[in-house]
Amino acid sequence: MKAVRTLAAATLVAAAVWTPPCASAVTPPPVDENLLPTPAPPGPPQPTTRFGDCVTADPTASDTGGQPGQAAGQDLGAVWALTRGAGQTVAVIDTGVARHRRLPHLRAGGDYVSSGDGTDDCDGHGTAVAAIIGAAPEPTGNGFTGIAPDVSIMAIRQSSNKFRADTDLAGSGYGDVATLAAAVRTAADLGATVINISSVACLPADAALDDRALGAALAYAVDVKNVVVVTAAGNTDGPGQCPAGNPDASSDWADVAVVASPAWYDDYVLTVASVGPGGLASPFTLAGPWVDVAAPAFHVYDPRRGENRMSQAPYIVSAVLPAEGGGMLALTQNGLERYDPVTQALETIHNPEAHLPSNRFNDAKTDPQGRVWSGSMSLDASMPSGSLYRFDRPGEARAVDGGFQVSNGLDWSPDGRTFYFTDTALGIVFAYDYEAAGGTLSNRRSFLTFDPAEGKPDGLCTDSEGNLWIAIWDGWRVACYGPDGRLKREIDMPVPRPTSCCFGGDDMKRLFITSASIRLPASVLDEAPLSGALFAIDVDVPGKPATEARA
Repeated sequence: MKAVRTLAAATLVAAAVWTPPCASAVTPPPVDENLLPTPAPPGPPQPTTRFGDCVTADPTASDTGGQPGQAAGQDLGAVWALTRGAGQTVAVIDTGVARHRRLPHLRAGGDYVSSGDGTDDCDGHGTAVAAIIGAAPEPTGNGFTGIAPDVSIMAIRQSSNKFRADTDLAGSGYGDVATLAAAVRTAADLGATVINISSVACLPADAALDDRALGAALAYAVDVKNVVVVTAAGNTDGPGQCPAGNPDASSDWADVAVVASPAWYDDYVLTVASVGPGGLASPFTLAGPWVDVAAPAFHVYDPRRGENRMSQAPYIVSAVLPAEGGGMLALTQNGLERYDPVTQALETIHNPEAHLPSNRFNDAKTDPQGRVWSGSMSLDASMPSGSLYRFDRPGEARAVDGGFQVSNGLDWSPDGRTFYFTDTALGIVFAYDYEAAGGTLSNRRSFLTFDPAEGKPDGLCTDSEGNLWIAIWDGWRVACYGPDGRLKREIDMPVPRPTSCCFGGDDMKRLFITSASIRLPASVLDEAPLSGALFAIDVDVPGKPATEARA
C-alpha cells in the first residue's frame, strides 16, 4: 500500500519510455485460510504400490573429488565465516532423504507416499538435494560439502516416480498438490525454519488448477510459523516436467503459457530458476513473473530510437560508465571492469575487495576530474561490510570511508565542494566536504534522514542548481531537495520501487528514472504493473553532463 504523505506531490505526466514484461498477467487464487489442511499424521491418502527397484547408493563410500557443477569455484569458506547453518532446520519436501553418514543431522518428518517416515528415497532426488544443502565434509576436509553443513535436515517424502496409487496403477508417479499442502503444514508444525520444495505442478495458464489448499498452507507457514519457503521454478526438458516454456524476459508476459505451483504464490515463496556454470539462465528453466532468483542482465536504451536491448550478464553488473577514448567501464561483483558494448564482454581491471567474496559493488559515478567513485556492499545486504572507493586510475583504488550496509546513490554539487553518498539500509544521505584536486573527503554529516515508513533513499543525481533528485525505494516517488535540505518537489510514481535517476536529452532537462519489480508480491504488482519500467519526465532545471572516466 502506498505510504500516506502530507505534502502535495507532483504527478508523473510522462509515460514509461520502456516497459518490462507485465508481471501481473498471471496470478494465483486468493488465499483462503479455511482450506488449510488440518493437522494429521503423515501418510498417503490412499494405498500405493511400488513399481521397479529403488535407487541405491553406498552409504560408506568416500568422496575424493571436488565440488561438482555450479558449486565448483565457490568460496564456501567466505559463507561459513558468516554461518554454517547451525540452529536452522531445513525441511526437504521431495522424494524422501535416505540416511547417510554425510547427513548426520537428518531427522524424519513423515511419508506421504508409503508407510515410511520420510527417510526412504527410491528416486534418489531428495537425497541429492539434501546433500547440496547440508552434507557434512569428509574427515579429511576434501571432496564435496553442503552449502550449510551444520544445518538440520527434516526428511519428508511427498512424491515418487517409483510409486502408483492402487486406483491408478497406469499412472506416472505419486504425489499431488493436496499432499504437498499437507506436507508444508506438517513441516511448519514440526519446527522447520526453511522449507525446500523441488516438486512443481505445471499446467497451461488457461487450465483450472485448484491448489488453494497449498496456498493456504504456504500462507500458514510464512505468516504464522515464520518459515522461509524456497521452491523450484520448474523445468521443461523431459517427461513429467512442464509442458512448454514461457516467453523469456524480453517478451510480453501477457503471453505466459504455463503456470507453476507453488512458484506462482510469489507473496509467500522464493522461487529459484536454474543458471548454468557460466551464470546465464538455463534454456530448460521455466520463466515466469514469479521467478525471484535467476540470471542477471543489463539493458541499453536508445532514447532517440526508443529501443531497448537486453543482454544477459555472467554476474551482477550494477553500473556502467563512459570512459575516455569511447570505451566503457562497469562496476560488478568482481570490481571495476572494461565493458565492450558490442560483444558484451567484461574484463576485470581491478577488484579492491577480492578478499571479500561475499561483497559486490553497487552504484557508481565519475567525478569532474575523471575518477570513478563506487560503494560496495554485502551480496545479501545484511552486513555493514561496505566501503566507499575512489579509483584514481582504473587499476588504483583507495577506500575513503567504510561501515556501510547498502552503499547507493552518489553525486557532487555543481561547485564541486560537496559530495553526497547514500546508505539505503540506514535511510541516510550523507554529505561530505570535498577537495577536488586530491579527491579528499572530510566532515561527514547526515544531510537527509528518511522515516522507513515513507521509503528509503536509493539512487540520486544533482542538477545544475545543486538540487538533489532522489529515488525513494518503497516510497512510490522521486523527491527533489534543495542544497539546504528542504523538500522542493515530489514526483508521484506508478511504481513503489524507483531505483535511480539521471539527466539526459539534448538540453539535459529530461529526468530518466529506473524502477524495480524484484520481490514485490503479486498483490502489489497488480497495483503497479509497470514495476521494472524506465520512465522519463521533463523538468525545468537542467542536469550536469557526465564526465568520462580516466582510461
